[in-house]
Amino acid sequence: MDTKYLVELWKINCIHCEAVKPTVAALEKEGYIFEKYNIEEQEGFILMNDYSKEIDEHNKKMGYEEGFVYTPTFINPQTREIVSFDDREPTKEDLIDLAKRGKTMDNQKKCQMCGIQFNSAEEVHKHVQEAH
Repeated sequence: MDTKYLVELWKINCIHCEAVKPTVAALEKEGYIFEKYNIEEQEGFILMNDYSKEIDEHNKKMGYEEGFVYTPTFINPQTREIVSFDDREPTKEDLIDLAKRGKTMDNQKKCQMCGIQFNSAEEVHKHVQEAH
């Protein structure tokens, strides 16, 4: 299986963020990579703002309030597509479907937050875990 890559925006005390953790952990065991950012911290806030247009478009399409981020929000950085819900966490199938819409992580060798290029997907993942 090709490794797939998603960005997760989350925040503290979010019940849906907590509820999706086992799903994310299961997908990570299957080879999926998640670059995770707390939107209440500077890096997460900046990244959230970088995707604000796409988040608003998603919210409008779903009938949700624009200008608001429903957490957790998952982003496919290759397609800039969003998955988030106002009343539940995404399912495993929601996340797999979102990841399938983009390139494999093998082609993703750049940190979405700081823009640093790496030689492999594994180096990106290690950098995200250590630096962000």
